[in-house]
Amino acid sequence: MFAVQLAALARTTERAVVEANLAWAAVSLVALALWLMSSTPGAVWTVLQALVVAGFAVLQHMSLKTRQEMDS
Repeated sequence: MFAVQLAALARTTERAVVEANLAWAAVSLVALALWLMSSTPGAVWTVLQALVVAGFAVLQHMSLKTRQEMDS
């Protein structure tokens, strides 16, 4: 029973990390567009960071989905 609860907690935590990464990427782009007064290199850096984080989130999501399909 403990193992089942631990596995459920792990899946919830993993999903929260993926969602936090996606939110961070989106908020970064929105902040750059609406609030931040950045230099050109700063703006490029912010966009690149947001794209990398979003890319990792997509890879994490795909990995979780694959693992869930293998578990069932």
